Amino acid sequence: MSSKKLDAEIAELKPKLQAKATELQDDAKEKIAELEKERDALKQKAEELKNTSEEAWEELKVGLEKSWTELRTGFDNALAKFKKSDPKLLGEDKSNPPA
Repeated sequence: MSSKKLDAEIAELKPKLQAKATELQDDAKEKIAELEKERDALKQKAEELKNTSEEAWEELKVGLEKSWTELRTGFDNALAKFKKSDPKLLGEDKSNPPA
């Protein structure tokens, strides 16, 4: 392969990679914002627990457990998506360890 052909292929690939990186960043920011919102809702429910009766506690407990599960699932799904799209992004790429 000639140097000019390689340069042309690199020049063609570069903007595609930059666009993909931007897309991944946008996705990550969106997922983080969603997770932060869920976390804040969970914190609010926890605060409500401080001033509840035993009966109300049982009702809130169910909601709190559901919120925690949703938050954990959302986080795990987002993490899996980003690991799949770019193992290097989260330090998961073992094929080329740092020097």
